[in-house]
Amino acid sequence: MNKIKQVFSKNKSTIFTVIGIISIICIAFGKYLPINMSKETQEDITEAVEKTYEEKTIEQLQNILSKVSGVGKIEIMLTLAEGYSYEYATETRKNVDTLEDISNKDNSRKQEKNTNEEKYVIVEKNGQKTPIITKQINPKIKGVIVVCDGGANPEVVGRVVEATSVALGILSSQISVLPMV
Repeated sequence: MNKIKQVFSKNKSTIFTVIGIISIICIAFGKYLPINMSKETQEDITEAVEKTYEEKTIEQLQNILSKVSGVGKIEIMLTLAEGYSYEYATETRKNVDTLEDISNKDNSRKQEKNTNEEKYVIVEKNGQKTPIITKQINPKIKGVIVVCDGGANPEVVGRVVEATSVALGILSSQISVLPMV
């Protein structure tokens, strides 16, 4: 580490050379392609994934609540507040241009120009250009309706509300438990 510091502190042009080489590599290997996926395709994919999440959550909740004493037969409906949100991979290119004017030992002037560019990383698969998703954030659950055989019993209702609240991380006011007809 000390050798690196010595090289850079003795020879300022080395810093500019390294920055220049890194910039050339970024430009040479950076592929900045526009997203060419139709809006309908994006909406279809999002809807399919949301249904899968909703169905999976309902299935898990039905499975656990059906084991609660007094619940009996059960049906569940979820309301999602919003759809999925995504974080996409980005490629950042930073460039620092430094100009130092030294007219004599007493007078020197230094000027820096910082440039930052950020673009989505795009891959092509089967002729479709799509961004790389780094994180998928599940939709928030807005409310739950639980209809069960034991929905008329206040003790069962209390256990179902508590279990649902804990399982989904929502408030008890977002849960309605009703008796099955």
